[in-house]
Amino acid sequence: MKRPNLRAQWALLLVVTGLLASASAAEPSVKLLNSQHGPATVEGEDTPYYYFKSKIEMPAGKSLEFRQDTCVLVGKDGTRRTDYWIHLAGWSAGLEETKTAPVSMKTLFVREESGKAKPASKWNTTKPDGPKAAITYSVPKEGFIELYLLWPVPKGFQSKRVILTGLVELDL
Repeated sequence: MKRPNLRAQWALLLVVTGLLASASAAEPSVKLLNSQHGPATVEGEDTPYYYFKSKIEMPAGKSLEFRQDTCVLVGKDGTRRTDYWIHLAGWSAGLEETKTAPVSMKTLFVREESGKAKPASKWNTTKPDGPKAAITYSVPKEGFIELYLLWPVPKGFQSKRVILTGLVELDL
């Protein structure tokens, strides 16, 4: 029996690892389109909310991972809100969703306070509900997700910035 050539195997492993690293470094980033944000109310609750929604275009093989502290709403006074609900309003073919427990789910009737009288929209929401919890969305080929985020906020809260899964920080 012939012994395997360990040097050749290590060299092949290094070449493949280098190719993967250069491919991920050249990968285009996600794009946020038609982003909107503002105060919102949830029917049946006295707590004020703040929403952010956007269509997110993603390159092939890209994943967005939401953990308990990865989507942050920052107030003008520097306070950080990390308790949030996620609602998917649309997605491209092939979207994969993975959940790592504990994850909470809730149907909310949300009214965006845009100054126009609009009826409440039904949002089927989820949230990572613990330090080890995660919700991951992946696209096998170039695609998109239309994502809505909703944070409960104290009365009088004034938003300054939103941080999305470490990918982007937006001044509001």
